[in-house]
Amino acid sequence: MLNHRGRIVLANNAFQEMVDLPAEKFLGLNPVKFDWRDEEDNGIEDGPWQTALERGVTVVNQIMRLRSPDGAMSTFKVNCTPVGASEKPDGVMVCFENVTLLDHARLEVQKSRDAADAANRAKSEFLANMSHEIRTPMNAILGFTDLLQRGMARSDQEQHECLRTIQSSGSHLLELINDILDLSKIEAGKMEMEITGCSPFEILADVIDILGVRATEKGVSLSLEARDRLPATIRTDAVRFRQVVTNLVGNAIKFTESGGVKIAAGVHQPERGEAMLHVDVIDTGIGMTEAQLGRIFDPFTQADSSETRRFGGTGLGLSISQRIVKALGGELTARSIPNQGSVFSFMISAGPVGSAPLVSYEDFLHSARFEPRSRRVLWKLPSCRILVVDDGEANRRLIDLFLGRAGCEVDQAENGQIAIEMIGDKAYDLVLMDMQMPVLDGYQATRQLREGGHEFPIIALTANAMHGDEQKCIDAGCSGFLVKPADMDKLVASIAEALSVDAEKVEQGADAEPNVMNGGPAAAFDETEVCRELETLVEAAAASVVNGSSKTEPARKIRSSLPMDEAEFREIVAEFVPVLRGKIAEMRGAWAAGDFEQLARLAHWLKGSGGTVGFAEFYEPSRDLETAARNRESDRMVELIGQIETLGNAIEIPSLV
Repeated sequence: MLNHRGRIVLANNAFQEMVDLPAEKFLGLNPVKFDWRDEEDNGIEDGPWQTALERGVTVVNQIMRLRSPDGAMSTFKVNCTPVGASEKPDGVMVCFENVTLLDHARLEVQKSRDAADAANRAKSEFLANMSHEIRTPMNAILGFTDLLQRGMARSDQEQHECLRTIQSSGSHLLELINDILDLSKIEAGKMEMEITGCSPFEILADVIDILGVRATEKGVSLSLEARDRLPATIRTDAVRFRQVVTNLVGNAIKFTESGGVKIAAGVHQPERGEAMLHVDVIDTGIGMTEAQLGRIFDPFTQADSSETRRFGGTGLGLSISQRIVKALGGELTARSIPNQGSVFSFMISAGPVGSAPLVSYEDFLHSARFEPRSRRVLWKLPSCRILVVDDGEANRRLIDLFLGRAGCEVDQAENGQIAIEMIGDKAYDLVLMDMQMPVLDGYQATRQLREGGHEFPIIALTANAMHGDEQKCIDAGCSGFLVKPADMDKLVASIAEALSVDAEKVEQGADAEPNVMNGGPAAAFDETEVCRELETLVEAAAASVVNGSSKTEPARKIRSSLPMDEAEFREIVAEFVPVLRGKIAEMRGAWAAGDFEQLARLAHWLKGSGGTVGFAEFYEPSRDLETAARNRESDRMVELIGQIETLGNAIEIPSLV
């Protein structure tokens, strides 16, 4: 109870315990003398009892917090009732209801909500970042593939360099796709670093190759300068290192109208600690002011928003690069002069490089970088019997063809049930098992084989590349895991490891290689015109990926990436086309019947089979269709089936010259 002056005249035992004071210490005090706080943790000068006294009104359910001498915070719901019949109350009765536990529960709910919101923002940001990053390797893949298809390589060396760049860009693109599919990384809002040995010169030179087309089209130079002899091998995350250099060089080219862009690299080896790789990306572009430099590392931000329409871009590249460099133990900085150019510099840990030999850039260029690429590599395995289990006939035949040339005896089964029956009649050294098949899938078939006492290696070969899929296959009894489309070098290496045998690498000279050019001898061409045409193709494809748009007609015919000048490979592709069109008809029928499980199975089949026979264009729409079917997104299913049908109609099998 408080008197008309707001002083304490009576308090029960609960209040004494609350303020942790005997009655003689608080009687006569104004309650505001205690350390009361509002919900924002600000101090309170006048309590609700003052309002009740001055206005003669009841105050209910006001939340206040009290900090005790030991620092603990308690939350109370306060109600104040005036006492006395006159207009000026004689006093006020104040009741404190301890709601600390409820308040803590509310705060926990708020924290959970904030965490969920942060996870959603991280997911959206990550996916947007990856959309940005996909554009660069697509540039090289689409551009150099188109150049080769038109027969425009002027020499065997140039042809092999185009193929090498396509392969390198494809590998980089696959790494990005794997990150997008790894939901655990997205939900955590971070990228995991995988530290391995890699060649710094090889990564820097690959970036020069990939972005050279864009630089040539703009009429600017792109070069690499080594300030020092670099270690032949450093220890870092090669994918992320490449990503940073690609981002910085791509930006430099974009904002440079004349002059050039140069990558300068060196290594700093302190007396103690790990070596640091230092990379500068120097351009003669539009430059930036000090104010612009202060915000360029913010996500979705460009130095000058008025330049966005002129140069394009999402403003994500530098933000991504800064985070990666920090994760690799370094720092990314920038300095610039308006209208003269910019220098972006970063250092990353190179790991212990004391025993690694130092090489110059010239030595690297004249080493194995080019010569092995101009030779055809085949594999030989000791005689062994392998069973390929896959519901895709083209997949089975292609693997049969490769392994047959490697010296293996190969049998085929189209589902797990047939495989079990065949294994009962014959002895096999190893089984390659697709995991999603009709009748009996790979998981069930593998379990039954293990329960039956079969101990031979079973390698999962599946289009499922989500986080946790490998462990699911291992849990079913598989001894290995490979993702479609199959990398034949990895496939042979996995088989050799599983059988504890050596795989022999057989290199053939360049004169023994089949001619993969379909246009005959290389013809003279206008390089600027070709680059302009390639850029048009790249912009259209990139817009489709970033904006999720689709076209009713493809920009050009699509061809298999398999060596189509060899009859066996041509036969596989030729037989795949009518099967594909039949599957597309089944997709439309499954959608019309509302059989979305069947539609998901058909999409999953195409996700693996399309890439296996050399049509990577089918991977993305078939993957999205599988997801849409499982999520019952009807309109999206119709759109994706249409995209797949359009691609199917665009397949072209070139005639032999």
